[in-house]
Amino acid sequence: MESEREHSLLVETLRSKLEDTRQKLVVSENKVRQLETQVHEEQLASASVLKKVEELEQETKRLRKELESEKAAREEAWAKVSVLELEISAAMRDLDFERRRLKAARERLMLR
Repeated sequence: MESEREHSLLVETLRSKLEDTRQKLVVSENKVRQLETQVHEEQLASASVLKKVEELEQETKRLRKELESEKAAREEAWAKVSVLELEISAAMRDLDFERRRLKAARERLMLR
């Protein structure tokens, strides 16, 4: 009888330990699911940030190209301005020369 009682007590103890272990397993599984969900959310957030970084890098490349194009256009415009300034200067010299020539011709006519 004593052996049966010990056996019964042992079974009860083992059942209690089994139930405790099952509860710990359920808690552990819930924690694992929670952590997996958290990892997944972090991966999504990370992917979103990476996509944004790539978009910003593309925008930066586009803006750099646009800047280089604007610089080239500005240089071309300055070159045209320089050419036009030289042409204006030459035209002013020609005009001044023509004025002096006309003045001299007028003076010659007056002297006749």
